[in-house]
Amino acid sequence: MKFLQSILAASAAIHTASAHVVPEPDRVALDARVSTLVPKPVRDTSTEDLWKRKGGGGGGKGGGGGGGPKGGGGGSTAPKGGGGGGSTGGGGSPPRGSASSNAGGATIGGSGPRPAYGGGQYYGGGATAPRPPGQPTRGGMAPAFLGFGAVGFLGAAYLYGAYSYPYHHPYSYYNRTTNRNETKPVECICTAHEPCTCDENDDEAYMRSIIGDGTYDGLNKSVVTVFDNTSKPDNQSTILILGSVPNGTTASGGTEDANAAVPLLKHMGWWPAIGTAVAIVLTGY
Repeated sequence: MKFLQSILAASAAIHTASAHVVPEPDRVALDARVSTLVPKPVRDTSTEDLWKRKGGGGGGKGGGGGGGPKGGGGGSTAPKGGGGGGSTGGGGSPPRGSASSNAGGATIGGSGPRPAYGGGQYYGGGATAPRPPGQPTRGGMAPAFLGFGAVGFLGAAYLYGAYSYPYHHPYSYYNRTTNRNETKPVECICTAHEPCTCDENDDEAYMRSIIGDGTYDGLNKSVVTVFDNTSKPDNQSTILILGSVPNGTTASGGTEDANAAVPLLKHMGWWPAIGTAVAIVLTGY
């Protein structure tokens, strides 16, 4: 009897152990169903190529790595070249009308202060459109760079360097205070970080609008002053025209939108956010 009981006890123990080892059929089926609903994440590179095309391509004829539709970093024939980013190439250059752009030029409708001198035809420096600082003028004047602090007396904006454009010809006028004709050399100056409107301009209406009647009180001191130029013999009194305009200033008459990046983002709508969400899901992060 004791031998039979021992056999039955051993059989029961084996059955119990088997019950713990063998998975339940329902749990096996559940695991199988779940595995079919969670496939292994696969990176969809087609979306990346799509964004590259919208941003300027990953090289080739139209531009280079991730640049704007007019440029990018690469591309042997991209006319505007530049690094990655931005709506107009040039290494992520901001739109001409933005507060961080000193590119100047012309845009649709213009931006920033309008020409206000010579009957509204010219900017303070004499040009009809601003340009980047340090570039030659349309009239052929080449700039000379003035080091840090050289013209700091003009204000804080000039402490970090400036560009000077000496006029080829002096300006002659009648001084009502001295009751005589006078002639003074003219220089136009721009800061090193803002658009520049310097250009030699002999238009009488323009010169009268900034020089006035030839007296010091008649000067339009927002854009012109007179100083003793220590670089000239006998510290010659010189007319100094201030040609800088705020960043983002452009003349009207161009074909480019002053804030080109804004319409682009409006046109794209929610796609950047959707693309980011899709990328996160696909990569599993």
